[in-house]
Amino acid sequence: MRTDLHNILQIREVSEEKLYNALDSIEEKNLGVIQKKIFRQVTEVYKLQPKGYFFDVTNVYFYGTECPIAKKGHNKEGSYHPQVQIGLAVTKQEGIPIFHKTFEGNVFDARTLQDFLVEFHDLNVQDVTIIWDRGVTSDENIIDAKKAGFEVICGLAIKHDVQKKVDKILDKKDQFMQLANRIRLKNTVLYCTQQKYRYGGTMGQLILCFNEEKARINMK
Repeated sequence: MRTDLHNILQIREVSEEKLYNALDSIEEKNLGVIQKKIFRQVTEVYKLQPKGYFFDVTNVYFYGTECPIAKKGHNKEGSYHPQVQIGLAVTKQEGIPIFHKTFEGNVFDARTLQDFLVEFHDLNVQDVTIIWDRGVTSDENIIDAKKAGFEVICGLAIKHDVQKKVDKILDKKDQFMQLANRIRLKNTVLYCTQQKYRYGGTMGQLILCFNEEKARINMK
């Protein structure tokens, strides 16, 4: 690990070793309170007006036996090593971390959101849109986020009713792949459409993005 904090803050005494030692000194304190104070101070100093947030959970694997919260659990890689779940929330526009939490490795991604909703609510930030991937998506999580006053953008697994909806759209591919639905990104082109859709108990918009080039490669 390398740090540039001594240059950014103009504090020459800051070093990697001192930062590591500082982590040990706050281990037993309320990290949630500390993170909130840091984010509020950063928001004030840099005049941030955050309107959206990203939320994601990732796995950190362990090969030793001394970490008490490292446990075997589900992961995208299919690894059987003990792991710790780390959830991180950042601002959409600036990419500035708001807070993070760690969970035992056998906690499923979707269950981690409940703690984050409490953290978001305590920050008293208005006009929040939470964005998460399909590993966190559940009917309960969407309903809870909406009840808390947040807008939600999330990924859905393509199965059951979603699969039927997608197949129906792709059956009329010639109508779907029109110039009006074409969106050019930096390195690729997508065709996108949206329709009203009810997921569990929540009414929203289902947005389908189709990458023709990737689909062609996958069919080879």
